[in-house]
Amino acid sequence: MDASFKGSIETIETAKNLQPAVVVPGHGKTGGTELLDNYQTYLSVLYREVNKHFEEDLSDFEMKPMIHEALADFHDWSGYEDELGKHISRAYLEIEAAAF
Repeated sequence: MDASFKGSIETIETAKNLQPAVVVPGHGKTGGTELLDNYQTYLSVLYREVNKHFEEDLSDFEMKPMIHEALADFHDWSGYEDELGKHISRAYLEIEAAAF
């Protein structure tokens, strides 16, 4: 695990402040800053929801249906279904580590 959710959210903010004309992501199509906005929103909502349910003492697999619902705007993303569980688990581990 090379990146953190919080670090990625902050890095996207830095990239947005550069006001790029074109964004070339590591995956998917190129586009404008809306790509940065969308990915930052996805990461922020996911992290916030995992943190909320972590505080409720839910495990990662228990919170998945609620997080899936909170991420309704992203259900049509390519690979969303395959990656969601992994993203929840990684965010959970990050939040758990920060709690100690």
